[in-house]
Amino acid sequence: MDGHSLALVRATGAGVKPATFGVTYGEESTPTALFHSVKDLIVEAGHSLIACPGCDTPFLAVGKQLFCTTTCAQRSRNEKRLKTRSTRKHGKPTRTR
Repeated sequence: MDGHSLALVRATGAGVKPATFGVTYGEESTPTALFHSVKDLIVEAGHSLIACPGCDTPFLAVGKQLFCTTTCAQRSRNEKRLKTRSTRKHGKPTRTR
């Protein structure tokens, strides 16, 4: 690429969910048309391009979708349930009814 670089960068801070991404160029004077096309697609995606809260993989969200796959969503629910169960085992109730 003749000393030029292109990177997908996280636009929101580390740990901020959902994350948004953008494109940055090392040298903007002669980027290729391919990289401009990729940048334009990412900009066009706008707020639909987010990071999965489970694995931080960037993906295009459809509607209110938060996770990249149903597998990631289920993994997150399982982890949450395990945390709740382990807290209850130690005598600290997590919910009041």
